[in-house]
Amino acid sequence: MMGKIRSLAAPIGAQGLYSIAGMVVTLVGTLAMAPDAWGRVAIILSAFFIVVAFVRGVGSIPILVFLSGDTEGILWARRPALILTALTSSLAGVIPALVGFSVGMPAAGILVGLATITYCLYDLARTIDLSLGAFTRVIRSDAVMFGILVLGLLTAFTGTPTEIVVPATMALAYGVGTAVSLLAQPHSGSLRIRGYWRKFGRDIPFLTLDSLLMASTVNGFVFLAGALGSPELAGAFRTSVSLFVGPLQLLQTASSPFLVRRLRASARGFERDSALDARRSSLGEPAVMIAAFVATGALYGTVAMFAGGWLAALLHQEVWAQAARLALASSLLIGILGASSVLSTFLRYRHSSHGLFALRIITIVGSLATFILLFGTGLATLDTAIMAAGLPWLILPGIFSLACWRPVRARDAAPEARRV
Repeated sequence: MMGKIRSLAAPIGAQGLYSIAGMVVTLVGTLAMAPDAWGRVAIILSAFFIVVAFVRGVGSIPILVFLSGDTEGILWARRPALILTALTSSLAGVIPALVGFSVGMPAAGILVGLATITYCLYDLARTIDLSLGAFTRVIRSDAVMFGILVLGLLTAFTGTPTEIVVPATMALAYGVGTAVSLLAQPHSGSLRIRGYWRKFGRDIPFLTLDSLLMASTVNGFVFLAGALGSPELAGAFRTSVSLFVGPLQLLQTASSPFLVRRLRASARGFERDSALDARRSSLGEPAVMIAAFVATGALYGTVAMFAGGWLAALLHQEVWAQAARLALASSLLIGILGASSVLSTFLRYRHSSHGLFALRIITIVGSLATFILLFGTGLATLDTAIMAAGLPWLILPGIFSLACWRPVRARDAAPEARRV
């Protein structure tokens, strides 16, 4: 038991500064900017997080899902994953820039577009180290990144426009963090992109779109809150998710390598059981994880709602007060999405990418339609609409997992051939 606790504590500790960095960005934005201006920046950042999620499907997610714990495989995939991530993020960075023009902050949009490239590369470098279990290297590179981020953001209180300071500092901090992380990693053999694509090409299109669609839920709600409500509501929701619910996301993100490794090990060992036992045991494991995600989200959200409201009243921060009122709904949404990611990993080893992508499309359409129906027509408040719109992410994949259970695909069950 203590070994399991230590194996989970290590990635949580390694994730700390990385997640706190995002919370610091939100903290500075809410303190140094007017609510309307912060709401516009929040909309640009929502586009940023959506495109970043898409780019992760090219490099970070294949390594995490299919190679976690496989040192030889990770080093084999490192170079092509970096090349593809750099190319994809360079193209995707145009989108936040265009959003910046659309909300009247072109300079901020361009800088966020640049930060897209450095953030994606840093995320991949960290994923490589996390998958290798090199948590000391992760903490070291995070410390450098975090120090630069904090020092840069402090200039927002010297009169420099915050909408310029925040994205410029992000771009610089993540860029330096990437260099520190990559220079400390072992050298890997040369591999052409063609070999990497041969291995993961069938999954990468699904992984990119799958990650994009999941990120589009939270960030899509931010867009819709701004479009159907006001920029102030968009800023409050972004603040709730990033600041008040940040520690919960830290826990979920940090535990993902452990959970993915566990699900992958279970998938590869399925043939030791009979078909009936394999079905029961394979469904039972993610069910426990899902219950833990949802229960933790509900408990954390209740505490965050009351504690955040008290803190907002003490500091007379109206944006924080609005964000605290959304904390329970935001926490439940994050918990449900974490549970859905468990189901997604479970299903990846058992179903084709095309089938799962169709399921994801149906899920996000149902989720966004629910949000628009309830909040857009005034049938429910924003917090109620958020909670209701999160339910399809749990219900639809859950039904599919139960009704369409399959054994693990032979490709994912058998030990992988030695790479050349």
